[in-house]
Amino acid sequence: MDETILKFMMQFELACGKGGLFELYARLLADKTDAMASLFDKKLEVIINCIIEHFKTHLTPEEEELISEARILRNKILHIDFESAANKVNAPSGGITTFTNIPKSGPELIEFILSAASGKIEGQNVRNSSAKEARIFAWLLECGANGTFVECENTLKKACLVINKLIQI
Repeated sequence: MDETILKFMMQFELACGKGGLFELYARLLADKTDAMASLFDKKLEVIINCIIEHFKTHLTPEEEELISEARILRNKILHIDFESAANKVNAPSGGITTFTNIPKSGPELIEFILSAASGKIEGQNVRNSSAKEARIFAWLLECGANGTFVECENTLKKACLVINKLIQI
C-alpha cells in the first residue's frame, strides 16, 4: 500500500484508539461514582451528560463542551462518518478530487484515466460531494490530507485528560 495512504490509516487508527479510550475512561468514571454506577450499560451520551451534571463544580464550561464534543467525534470516527467528522472539526478542504461512474476495468478504464489526467473529465472536490458520491476511500484521503484524523485524536486526547482528572477526585 502507498506510504501516504498508510500514514492516513495510521492517523485514523490513532483517532479510533483515543475514541475507545475516551469511552473507557467515561465508563470507568461512571462505574466508580456511586450516583452513576447503574449507568454501566447505557449509551455513552447518557453517561457523558450525567458526568457533566454530577461534576459540574469541577468542570469549566470549556471542559464540559470538550467532553460533549469528544463523544460526538468518537461516534463519527468509529462509525466511519468521515464527512461529519471533518465538518465537526471545521477541517479545511484537503483538495482531494473524486470521480463518479469510473469504469471497473478494460479499455473504458484506460480511456477514463487518460481523459481525467488530461483534464477532459473534471472530478469533484470531495468536500463538495456527498459521502455516497465520494466513497470511503476518497474521504479517507480527504480526512488524512486536511488533518481531520489528527484533530479528532487531539480533541479526544484532551477529553481523556479531563475525564482522567475527574477519576482522580
